[in-house]
Amino acid sequence: MAKLSHQTLILATVISTMALLSEPCNSIAIPVRTRSRLQGANRNQEEARSHHANSQEIQVFVPGGAPQGSIHGPMLQDSSDHQPPVTAFSAHRYNGLSVTTGVTNITYDKEEIDLTNTFEHTKGYFQCQVPGLYYFSFSFWARTSTPLKIGLQHNGQTKAALFVGRGSLLEQASQNTILLLKERDRVWLEAYAPSIITPSTSPINIFNGYLINTIK
Repeated sequence: MAKLSHQTLILATVISTMALLSEPCNSIAIPVRTRSRLQGANRNQEEARSHHANSQEIQVFVPGGAPQGSIHGPMLQDSSDHQPPVTAFSAHRYNGLSVTTGVTNITYDKEEIDLTNTFEHTKGYFQCQVPGLYYFSFSFWARTSTPLKIGLQHNGQTKAALFVGRGSLLEQASQNTILLLKERDRVWLEAYAPSIITPSTSPINIFNGYLINTIK
C-alpha cells in the first residue's frame, strides 16, 4: 500500500471533522437519578402554580394593628384594600342587680370604650353597624349562695351563657364567644331569676366586644 501524503491526511481529517459537525445534536445524555430529580422539581412547580390559581389568600385585619397572617377563603374582607372602622366597646356595671322574677336586661353604669357609638349602656345592647365577625366577653361577681344565670343574646337567641351555683363564697364567672353579625343585629346580656349580681367598685362586672374582621 502506498503511503498517504501529508496533504492527503490533512484533507481527510478536515472532511471527517466537518461530517461530525454537520450531524444534528438531538439530545444530551442525563443520568437517571438527575433526570428523576428534575422531573420531581417540575411537578412541584406545577402543583404550586395550580394551588395558587385555585385559592384566594387574604390578610386578616386586627383593629388597631397591622395585618396578622392570612386565611384562605372567600368570606373575609381583604384588609389591604379596605380597613373598616375600629369597632370596640367595654362597659362596666358597678351597682348590684337582683332579679327575683322573669328576665331582666343587664344595663351598665359606664362606657369605658365605645369607638363607634354602637353600644347603648343605659339599655345594655350593642347594635352592629359594620357586618363581620365579632368577639364578645362578659364577667360578673356573684355570691354563690344565690345562683347567677346570665345569657348572651343575639337577636333574641341565646348564644352563650354562664351559671354560678350555690355556695358560700364570692366568685367571678366569665364567658366569651364569637358571632357573625349583619348590619343592625343586636347583642345584649340578660339575667334570669333568681339571680343576684354583686356590686363592685372594681371593673369586674363588665361586657366587652370588638370587630375581628369584616365580611365582603
